[in-house]
Amino acid sequence: MPKRYIPVKERWQHYHEASILAFVGGWVNTVGFIALFGIYTNHVTGYIVTAGKETILGGLGVWALFLGSFILTIGITAWCEQRWKQRYPNILLAFLITETLLLTLFMLAGIFFSPFESLVDTGAIITAMLGISAMGIRNAVIRTLLSSMATSTLMTGNIAQLTIDTVIAYGSTTSSSETKDSARQNILKILPSVLSFAFGALLGALAYIMFSFICIIVPILLMTYLCYRESDFGFSQA
Repeated sequence: MPKRYIPVKERWQHYHEASILAFVGGWVNTVGFIALFGIYTNHVTGYIVTAGKETILGGLGVWALFLGSFILTIGITAWCEQRWKQRYPNILLAFLITETLLLTLFMLAGIFFSPFESLVDTGAIITAMLGISAMGIRNAVIRTLLSSMATSTLMTGNIAQLTIDTVIAYGSTTSSSETKDSARQNILKILPSVLSFAFGALLGALAYIMFSFICIIVPILLMTYLCYRESDFGFSQA
């Protein structure tokens, strides 16, 4: 029988996939920050702030390169999605595989080039750009293909929304029951990702101290599991 594609929103209903992605995001971001002199692999805010500072101090180059790489990766991912999503409904699998491969290269580059003397070392730049590219893909798909899920790369918005929903659900006397129910559903969606990100960041820091870049094998294995799920459960018999 022909297979029917199941949309992500329908099949990822129990939030553990989002929690895995958040755990990976916290782990990779923390390792990058510790190993690569304050690099944030997951988000662009740090690059903009640091680029502003370095513009004044005369050291803009490498931060502008990282910012450009992050934006370029997101742009390429978005372009590929728009071009190929009709022909390949489960294009999410391709992006997850690509992220996993880039994380593998990130780990191998870190093992090969470290220890780094400074962020302007060629090895440090290559390693950082691989990590940034991997998480750049994630930042693109969480805005499109995974937009129904809690964000898994940056917790600022998640924590803000979690706080608002908690106040509405448990501290408001004027909100309707429907509004409170909706807020509770949001809490159930967001809280696992926030906790998973924090847990991943903590374990990532400890693992890097103990094992250096080899510790990236944990996110790689988790992403491999998600790739397997996508390949095995993304379709059903029509």
